[in-house]
Amino acid sequence: MNIKTICLAVTSFACVVLFAAFETPQQAINASRKAIQSKNYAEAHKNLTEGYKLAVNPTERILVLNQHANLYAMQRDWKNAEKMIMMIINDKAAVPAQKASAWLTIARFRENQRKYEDAVEAYQASLELHKEGNQAQEALNKCGLALIRLKDYTAAIECFKQVFSVPNKDLKRSNMMKLAAYNNIATAYIAMKQYQNAIKTLDDAAKLPDFKDAKSQEAIRNTIVRIYDIQISEAIRFKRFDDAEASLNLLKKNYPASNIIAKKEIAILTGRAALAARKRDYAAAESYYKKALTVKGAEANQLRSVYNDMANFYFRFNKKAEAEKAMQAMIALPCKTAEEQYQTNFLRSRFLSLNKNFDEAIKIMEETAKLKGLTPARVASCYGNICSLYFNKNDYERAREYYKKAKSVPNGNWKYEYLRKKLGFQN
Repeated sequence: MNIKTICLAVTSFACVVLFAAFETPQQAINASRKAIQSKNYAEAHKNLTEGYKLAVNPTERILVLNQHANLYAMQRDWKNAEKMIMMIINDKAAVPAQKASAWLTIARFRENQRKYEDAVEAYQASLELHKEGNQAQEALNKCGLALIRLKDYTAAIECFKQVFSVPNKDLKRSNMMKLAAYNNIATAYIAMKQYQNAIKTLDDAAKLPDFKDAKSQEAIRNTIVRIYDIQISEAIRFKRFDDAEASLNLLKKNYPASNIIAKKEIAILTGRAALAARKRDYAAAESYYKKALTVKGAEANQLRSVYNDMANFYFRFNKKAEAEKAMQAMIALPCKTAEEQYQTNFLRSRFLSLNKNFDEAIKIMEETAKLKGLTPARVASCYGNICSLYFNKNDYERAREYYKKAKSVPNGNWKYEYLRKKLGFQN
């Protein structure tokens, strides 16, 4: 063989290697993953296109198309992502279960775009093709959640109820899906503010043989307690304290070991106290605060909040001795977090400033701003408080300095219109 023949043979071999880089679709997928890791998306698309050409059966085609769709989705190219999945649905060799799964993927893409009506259509298309097993139960649960997003709560509840009648040989997985459906029904009732219906739904579920295991019982119990929490919090927010107490009493009766009882009882009492204070009913407000301090099972951080509110209440009514007593009680409580230390120091600073001890108040807030774990908003608040202290001290130069410092904290979002105008800042 002469040199020319050898060169031609080598060149031909190189061409084969060049134009047949992969022997199987899986090799193309693996190469695309490496390309994605190095953010070479054009190469990844090229590899997956080549992988699809190598696919010889629907399973391989579906595998490649799913990978390609997810790549487009990662790039938020939803049009091409859905186009890849539609190729699965239009593949004549694909079985109904595979097409149903493809519709679930399209539904996920549409939900990621917040196109919930279109997502519901995709879930329904999936259910038309496959009405049993895990896939059908998953489609019904997710379809119902999309309907909740659309505020069609009645349709959502009907969708969740269908989960219970879906044939499924995988009993363990089926029970998980059914429990999820009960939780989802409760979620729909919560969205409608029908809290007792939500609780009754889960109470009924707890009585079923399928959910008698300890794990399911605990999950149901935790969800019911969470519903009571939401119900009581909403009542407090709108100052419906009698309704809040009624719900709290039901919680105490049915779940006496709940760890939110003390917290909610304190919230109701301090809420009543704040309302009484706004009405200038000093005696009633003080009485509620004192009751809050006696709540059984109250934790240190909960008592800290009460003392903080009490001190501010006494400040408002110019009861400095009582305010100092509440503040000292608060200081005596151990601080476990930066937030708790912030609350304590902020109150100390305020009390010192009322007594014209500005330097000590400033020193405390300077130390507070350096606390590890303090949020940007709290750091900005520390500097803003120092700005206010310097302003009250008539040191306007330092006040301007700390005004700028408070405004410059990233994500601090600090605003104080009164000081801005007084210090001559435009914004």
